[in-house]
Amino acid sequence: ASCQTDLTLVSERKPKGLSCWGCMTASGQTSSASKKTEEMRNKQSKKKAAARGVFGDTENMKEKARRALIRLQYNVQDCYHETGIIQKIAKHPMFDNVTLAMILLNACWMAFDLDLNEADMLYEADPIFQVVENLFCTYFSCELLIRFSAFKLKSNSLRDFWFMFDSVLVLLMVLETWVLTIYMMSSNPKSSSDLSKVAILRLVMVVKMLRISRMARLLRSVPELVSLIKGIKAASRPVVVFFVMWIIIVYIYAFVFRQLSPPDSMYFSSMPEAINSLLLNGLLPDHAVLVNNATRENWVFWPLMLTFVSLAVLTLMNMLVGVLVEVVGALAVTEKEGMTVSYLSGELRRIFEDRQLDAEMPLTQLEFKKLVVDPDAAFVIESVGVDVAQLVDMAHNLFEDLSKAGEIGFSFECLVELILNMRGTNPAKVKDMKEQLKVIKAIVQETQRAADELMRIKDELREIRQAHTVHEIALSHPESDVSHPESVSVLDTRLNEMGGGGGGG
Repeated sequence: ASCQTDLTLVSERKPKGLSCWGCMTASGQTSSASKKTEEMRNKQSKKKAAARGVFGDTENMKEKARRALIRLQYNVQDCYHETGIIQKIAKHPMFDNVTLAMILLNACWMAFDLDLNEADMLYEADPIFQVVENLFCTYFSCELLIRFSAFKLKSNSLRDFWFMFDSVLVLLMVLETWVLTIYMMSSNPKSSSDLSKVAILRLVMVVKMLRISRMARLLRSVPELVSLIKGIKAASRPVVVFFVMWIIIVYIYAFVFRQLSPPDSMYFSSMPEAINSLLLNGLLPDHAVLVNNATRENWVFWPLMLTFVSLAVLTLMNMLVGVLVEVVGALAVTEKEGMTVSYLSGELRRIFEDRQLDAEMPLTQLEFKKLVVDPDAAFVIESVGVDVAQLVDMAHNLFEDLSKAGEIGFSFECLVELILNMRGTNPAKVKDMKEQLKVIKAIVQETQRAADELMRIKDELREIRQAHTVHEIALSHPESDVSHPESVSVLDTRLNEMGGGGGGG
């Protein structure tokens, strides 16, 4: 059933040129059978997710990723025009690279503007700030206009997430840079109420904070960062469960400490104070001072600081530790493998020199068998985890493959690689299974040929015995005709006896 549903996904292919979401709508809806199959899969996935509980299931994640990749992947460039200068610009890699560079420069400029620009509105700022803000606004507006013009069907732009995301940001940027500036400069400052000006300033502040979300496009352009984000998403459920468990424990102990402490206690004077003391000084002591000092300036900083610590310190730092452990483990395996290869090749070269073998010439089957059974060579081969007896047994099959390829023997490099691949600690691969099937097939064919040869010999022996029996009967009845009924009856009796005994012989 799993193979059948996978084949159903593979068979759900669109005609060439119908690659975008709008074209998929135009080409027709998915068949009802495919919808039912997808619904069944979703139900099975939910059941598996409920069964595995808090912690993720690796096999289930692989299955979901495989199903997602089997489907035809969405690419926004498939929705663009196929001819024209606009689509050529929008599809060019340089266009994306320049846009990413501008996003990075804009993020850096926002930090510079936040520290040095003391004006509330753009028209009140120094000329350098006005020029740079207008340059950024102009570029991002033109970039969005080029992408919109490249769409073959303009309605497809409404279905592209990143286009709509950038459209909202550009709209807010235009509102802050041009619309509000023109409105404030054209209106009479004296006639405008203080309440409307405060509302406009708050809007400008919100717009500036939202502009930093453009950094999400930088994250999307780096595959490693996308992998980290997917890792955080996959680990979000167990992390949230652990955080909830922490909160429950903190709340219970805060209640106990508040009940047992006097009203003027330093850490447990109230329930919020007790929770804050246990959470910061107990669980996060390295960040307690920073969070408490920031909270005294503004109470909004308390949830923001805890969110930052949970995401950047607890989650990402632990992910960094896991990545470092994995990298160090991989490096250790690589170094160990390098030491093994160096030791094996060095010892084999020494043995070649002692046995007067040329390492530059191919090693024949006879030389290979002599080398393998040599005590020094056998010790070296066994020291790297290879069964020498098994290597000798497979010598015929190995050289048979070489003869089919037109080679007379193994080179020194191939010999070292062969010995390393024969280690018992190596994990089994698909290639190994194919080689094993080839060996089994060759053994079965050889057994079948031997069985056919035995049957042929058995038939020949039966014919010889039949001829010998006829000859004996003829000698025992020299005066009678062999074709006489009595002679024929005797011959049949003897042949039947021989046939019955011959079956076991």
